[in-house]
Amino acid sequence: MRGALSSELKVGLFSILVMVVLSFMTFKIGGLSLNDETGYRLYAWFENTAGVDKNTKVKLAGVDAGRVERIELVEDRAKITLRMFPNVSVRSDSGIAVQAHGLLGDKYLAIYGGTPGARFLADGDTIQISRVPTDYDTLITNLAAMSANFAALGDSLNHSIGTEESREAIAQTIQNIRHITDNLNSVITANDNRIAQLMEKVNTLVDKAVSLTDSANGMVTENRQQVSTAFANLSSVSDTFRQKAPQLLDDLSASAAELKKLMAELHGPAVNTAKELEGVAMRAKTTLDSVSRMTERIDKGEGTLGKLVNDEKLYNSVSGAADGIGRQIAKIDRFKTYVEFKGDYMTKASDGKGAFNVRLQPRDDKYYLIGIVRDPVGNTDTKETVTDVGGVVTRTTEKTTETQIEFTAMLARRFADTDVRIGLIESSFGLGADYHASGGNLVFSADAWDFGKDEADSKNPHIKVGLEYRFFQNLFIDAGYDNVFNRKTGGAYIGGGVRFEDEDLKYLMGSLPSIPGK
Repeated sequence: MRGALSSELKVGLFSILVMVVLSFMTFKIGGLSLNDETGYRLYAWFENTAGVDKNTKVKLAGVDAGRVERIELVEDRAKITLRMFPNVSVRSDSGIAVQAHGLLGDKYLAIYGGTPGARFLADGDTIQISRVPTDYDTLITNLAAMSANFAALGDSLNHSIGTEESREAIAQTIQNIRHITDNLNSVITANDNRIAQLMEKVNTLVDKAVSLTDSANGMVTENRQQVSTAFANLSSVSDTFRQKAPQLLDDLSASAAELKKLMAELHGPAVNTAKELEGVAMRAKTTLDSVSRMTERIDKGEGTLGKLVNDEKLYNSVSGAADGIGRQIAKIDRFKTYVEFKGDYMTKASDGKGAFNVRLQPRDDKYYLIGIVRDPVGNTDTKETVTDVGGVVTRTTEKTTETQIEFTAMLARRFADTDVRIGLIESSFGLGADYHASGGNLVFSADAWDFGKDEADSKNPHIKVGLEYRFFQNLFIDAGYDNVFNRKTGGAYIGGGVRFEDEDLKYLMGSLPSIPGK
């Protein structure tokens, strides 16, 4: 191999490293633990556990809060030992119930209720309220009884309708309906020709109105001289149409009267159709008058359309406005959006740190960064306990660190291969820089924030340096050192994430199956 590793060996070593890192992060970031003795114990009593086993999940408000450590039978009742996570607190007036994921899903224990202000249960306490799950055998028995009731109802209906007299009445009703439909069919068949002639005249009138509308729409898209010529032609057509309109309206009125007579023979809804056709004739006449007045006003240069046709300055202004809109649309096309999900394992805190970022880039040398960060060492709470044993007073101080949600909002500018950023970093003012090497796949980053030293156990500003390598276009891994100048909270980190661009998001959204409407 000439003193160097082959490509196959490099790929194999890299794959093993990625699998080890992902496995380790799965245990840490996902809240898993290799040590089952963490947390504290609570107890609960049930008349029937209904499928609950050892290691069954315990959830509080739908979130994993612990597991079942042990189930034992004590005096005809099931005593369940719960191993709760250390960061989960349960109110003393809470209840617990056996629930399932769907009708036939896996069982789990759900803790519910709890009044704000009530004390928290400690290690060894018992949850006093428990709810027995529904017995499916009882439901099946009730369904069997309902089935018997439906069978009895069917027998009653059979006795009521199954007599000879009832069957003859039903047969007579069906025969009457058939006779009515035959009569109606005969009337419609006898008047088919008259209806066809009437509809032909109506279609002719509608076709002429559609042709007139199409001619008016074409005028706007032509140039000034063509528009003027078209409106002159429209004025001539309007005069001709006005001369012939009375004859057309007379024909339509005669047709409406004929249709009205036909509807009178058919009885009922047909009469309303004749009245509507008479209304159509009146509205058509009104429309013709309006079109004639409109063409006269346009020829005189009145109204917006008339000024557009006769005023060349206004015409040029409209064209200029259209060009401006085109330039704005071109700017929108250059706008890019990036969405990023990442997670890092912090060696000092022995916990995961996740982030969600959105990058809005209107130009190649400028972008805005907005993000949300889950910080495992966000807040530190100090609790002092005083005990008095035989006159000896002992004071114990306990520090607990809580996870905090923080925000990032920065403005960045590109100078050659370096991005310079300024704004909020994890809810504090900060500065940052990114140097892009190796064609942009390798990025060196440095960030500084918390100059007021407000973070827990911080004596110096928060400085973070790291290295990020991007591969497979959308995936990346990163590593570095966080909080360089604060020994109590500083430490190395390693992680990775995924990044999507505009085209990726469009493809993913377009690939989602559509939900049919109800």
